[in-house]
Amino acid sequence: VFDYKTGSIPSKSAIGTGEALQLPLYLMALEAGRAGAAVGGGAYLGLSTKTRSGVVRAGSEEPLGSERREYRVLDDEDAGRLFEAVREVAMSAVEGVRSGIIEPRPERSCPSWCELGPVCRARRGGHRW
Repeated sequence: VFDYKTGSIPSKSAIGTGEALQLPLYLMALEAGRAGAAVGGGAYLGLSTKTRSGVVRAGSEEPLGSERREYRVLDDEDAGRLFEAVREVAMSAVEGVRSGIIEPRPERSCPSWCELGPVCRARRGGHRW
């Protein structure tokens, strides 16, 4: 699975965290739709940066050649842990939306130059907008 991005891409270590759920969710959906089949892996591909990062199951990395270093290789146990962590984060977000709790939880502070303050609830300078 390839997810093409026009801007920056998440690092391979960020895949599966709250910062980069999209790719693992695609992989999980594909596996769910193909009973008994394990998906080989996937990557974010940066169109403007010409970079990539991804995850691949052990045994499926050979076709990657020298690009293998851009991927996190997962054995079945690692893949299971990754997918379970992603499932928990996604379900927590769903439960929050259902209960009306949609508070942003940015990993980093909001930059001072950001123009979205009027519509953003992130903290900036110790205050919520």
